Formats: sequence, C-alpha cells, structure tokens
Amino acid sequence: MIAVSPSLIPAIDAYAATSMGIPTLTLMRRAGDFIAKAIRERIPVGSPVLLYCGSGNNGGDGYAAAVRLLRDGYQARAVDLLFAGQRTEEGKTCLSDYISLAGPPLTAKEAQDFPAVCLVDAVFGTGGHEPFPEAVTEMAQRFQDPAGALRVAVDIPLGVNAESGRLAPLFAPVDLTLCLSFPKYGLYSYPARSVCGEILTDPLGLPSEPLRRRFCLDETLTDAGTLTPLFPKRKSDTHKGIYGHLLLLCGSGAYRGAAVMSALAAVSLRMGAGLVTLASEESVLAAVLPRVPEVISKSIPPVADLPDNTLLSLTEKKTCVLLGPGSEATEALFEKIRLLLSVAGPPLVLDAGALGALALRRADAEACLMKAKRKVIFTPHPAEFARMLDLSVQEVQENRLEAARSFARKIPGVLILKGAGTIVAEGERFSVNTSGGPALSKGGSGDILAGAVAALICNGLSPYDAARAAVYLHGAAGDSLSRIFSDRGVLPTDLPAEMARTLARLTGEGGPS
Repeated sequence: MIAVSPSLIPAIDAYAATSMGIPTLTLMRRAGDFIAKAIRERIPVGSPVLLYCGSGNNGGDGYAAAVRLLRDGYQARAVDLLFAGQRTEEGKTCLSDYISLAGPPLTAKEAQDFPAVCLVDAVFGTGGHEPFPEAVTEMAQRFQDPAGALRVAVDIPLGVNAESGRLAPLFAPVDLTLCLSFPKYGLYSYPARSVCGEILTDPLGLPSEPLRRRFCLDETLTDAGTLTPLFPKRKSDTHKGIYGHLLLLCGSGAYRGAAVMSALAAVSLRMGAGLVTLASEESVLAAVLPRVPEVISKSIPPVADLPDNTLLSLTEKKTCVLLGPGSEATEALFEKIRLLLSVAGPPLVLDAGALGALALRRADAEACLMKAKRKVIFTPHPAEFARMLDLSVQEVQENRLEAARSFARKIPGVLILKGAGTIVAEGERFSVNTSGGPALSKGGSGDILAGAVAALICNGLSPYDAARAAVYLHGAAGDSLSRIFSDRGVLPTDLPAEMARTLARLTGEGGPS
C-alpha cells in the first residue's frame, strides 16, 4: 500500500489543483464529506459533535465536516481553537458556510461546557509544532479523558509525528484517525500507532497512479494487496529443484528447542522451499526428524567449532542460509560469520545468537558487513537491535522508524526490526507492516519468521520482498489464530500451517475454507 510523508501533502494538493484540475476547495469539501460519513456510521443522528478547528487546511476540513454534519441533522459545533479564523480562501469559504448555518464558531472557553459525544481534532494536521498554545493543551486534556465520547482525528492526531512515528510530550489519543488522500506511514509505526485508533483513508477522488509516477511514491505499508503480485501461480511441470535449497544452521546442545526447530523446518517447507537441510548437533536432529521427516539432516558439531572449509562446503550450492536460532552468541561464532561474509555465496539470514555475536564485536562487525560479498538479512527484536547499536531498548522503541532507516542507509542488507509494526528497510526504501499483534509475543515466533524469510528467498523473491511477505504472513497468521485460541493461546508451532493457509487465501490457490 502506498503511504506518504506528511511533508509531501502540500505539494500533492498543489499538483492536484494546477495539473489535475481538482481545486483545493473541492478536496476540502470532499474531506468534510468523508469525516461526516465516518461519524454518521458511528454516532446517531442528532447527537452533539464538537469539532476543534485550526487556522490552516486541516481546520478548513473541520469546518467543511461541520457543515455536512449540520445538514445531516447533527448538533455540530465548530471551535475556533486558535482564535485565528482561516488563512486560506478555501478555508474562509468553508468557515463562511458554517457561520451561515450555525453562527460564529465557539471559543475554546465556550467549548468546555459543550456536552459532545464525539470530539474531532482538526487543529493542525501536518502543521502542528510545539510549543502549543494553552487552548491546545486544554483540548488535549479533554481527549485524554473523553468521558465516553468518540475521539476522531483529521489526518494526523495532535502530537503525533507522522514522519517518524514519535509522540510529542503533549498528544491527543483518538479512537479513529481519518487520513486524507494518502495514509501517512508514521501513523503505522509505534509508538504513534498506539494512540491513532482505527485508521481509515479516503483518496478524495485523487487518481493514485499519476501521483505515484509524479512523486515517485513507493509501497511503504505492507498489506494483503502488496503480496499478491509476489506469488504467481506455480506451473504444473515444476519440481523441487526450481524452488531452492535452504540450509538451516540452527539449534545446539544448549538450546535444542526441538519443537521450535521442528516448526522452523516446517515453515520453511510450508513457505515453499524445494529442499531444506537442517545441519545441527545429533541431539537436535534426533528430536526434529520424527516431527518433520521431510527435512534433510546433517550431523555437525556446533557451528562455532566447524572447520572453515567444512562450513563453506556446507553452504555451497544452497539458495539461502539461515544462521543463529538456537546458537550461542560467542566470539567464535562471530568469526564464522566473518568468514561467510568474506566470500561470495547465497543470501545469509542472521537471527538470534548470530545477532548477539555481531553485538559482541560491534566495530569489527560493521567493518565486515560494509564489505560483505553476499546479501545479509538481519532479523533483530528491539533488545537485539539495541545491543547491535549500543543503545537502550527505550531509545529504539521511541524512534523505531528513524533507527531502522538510519541503520539501513548505513549497513548494506535488509533489516527486519521486529515488534509491533515490524519495519523492513533496505537502503532508502522501507515498509511498515500492518498485520500482527499480541498473539506473536511468544518465545520461538521470531524463529518461525526467520525460517519463512529464508524459504521465500528460495522461492525466488528478492530478500527485501521475502522479508515483507514473511512479516505480513507471520502477523496475519497470528491474527487469524488469535480469533480461535485468543492472544494468550497461540503457539509458535501453530504458525507454519496457518501461514500457508493465509497465503493460499491471498493468492486464491486454496480450496474452500
């Protein structure tokens, strides 16, 4: 799905007016209709609605919505929160339309006594900057304690940075965010996502393809529609050799996790890898093979103890290599990672213990990653990412999007920063995932994701597309299973089959559900 930076909206509006023949006043009135429709679907006709309006286009949208709500029979009252009227001619027209129906807007003080069942934030949109006036602070406090009212934000809630996903010290949480023309990608990243409620978007009649070409817009949100083109139907005369050979360097005597290793192998096969070899210690293989007999087994000592030539020969003729789940983070393991990075070969997915090994030798790791001769995919959760960057987890979580994009610009490869609103980034491009929830908050679910990424690379997807697809399918499978077992009851071992069912539904290849 295409989502944009909020800083691009003024240019899009100007282009629509000058080159597409869609005046700003038309867009403003369409926005008002969209806002009113969303409220009409949730609040009974005749109810009191309070719309806090700023002096820019966001406020103009609010006045346009108030006009539509009044005509629909609501007790809609607009508030001139900044005591500034409207700056633009289009906004002045919408304000005039409102005054002709309801009289002058309420002042901030008058609004305090208005008993609304719906509160609308149409103050700043993309233009809000601290420090905020006192009236804005009072409005934010009312949104913090709405006394049961439905809270709605027009385009962007107050205090939310829709570019970075950060929250200002003062913010107004809402139940519903109504994005105009395009969604803003920062709203889907945490912590912003936690205060935006349900997010709906209306294109306002703007044709997306011409705007996509004109402004080089990319798919910065991963949803079901993003995935379908990535999975063409398989030809009837294909065979296992076409779909790659995945090598899993996973598990150890210290971290056998037999059930998880089994699920990891299973998801690799469920995600379509033609062949999967699990190279691990004998105790791990003995536990996994009865559960997943389809996997090829290779008994080896711990990866960190393998002779260099043995490790390199294992990876030869493979399509992708996954290293780290069930491995101990040691300097010896780092040296094996350094070896793999120093020679050309298949893409290398690094997870769990492998990421910990990189963090042990941060400076050396950066140097060898910058010169890596193969594609690298990193799959850290926030704590692992924090260790890799020598940051606190709080610093990562408060700046997820910025931290992920900064890393991807600097370090070659594909980053998957796991967690709520998982971010996939490579170079300048990135995507925020729209699926997933608390059902995935279990030890082992990250291993399943890593296996899926590696398997989809074997399917022929680019590492970036494989990461986006795996992250979405992983989250969607958790969402689906949570409706059966609850968020508490979903196991990582439940995910492989559900991910395959999810993919079948998306591609239309499955039978009746």
